[in-house]
Amino acid sequence: VTVSQSVSLQIKTLQNKPNIYDLPIAPAFEIFSAPVQDPSEPHGNSAIFHLKKGVYNSMNGKTTDLSVICKYNPNPKGHHSNVAEATHRRTVFSVAGELIFVEKSVFVLCEAIEWNYYVMRENSKSQLCDGTEP
Repeated sequence: VTVSQSVSLQIKTLQNKPNIYDLPIAPAFEIFSAPVQDPSEPHGNSAIFHLKKGVYNSMNGKTTDLSVICKYNPNPKGHHSNVAEATHRRTVFSVAGELIFVEKSVFVLCEAIEWNYYVMRENSKSQLCDGTEP
């Protein structure tokens, strides 16, 4: 089963031009996209990493940082085997899973993790790169 939804991206940008920090949050599908703040660390039988992005508060017109802790099972021969290595590079992650709110923290128990590398190329602006050449 595939669920598709059209979402209007009428979002405020943090600067004059959109950048990676303006990626939308999709709480209906429990998906969060943001750059890596801290690399993956083992935590018992699982591992965690932090994502961080600036979010615009339309009520007060200010931007605040939102940090999300992502917890996953680092099966060395399975589904999330390359996540730890990817968190040590300049990457933008999209994680999907169960959202948990604990005191002042937001956790995602990750079921799906995807990422793209954020690169600077000569004579061009910042862009997302999925590893393929233009």
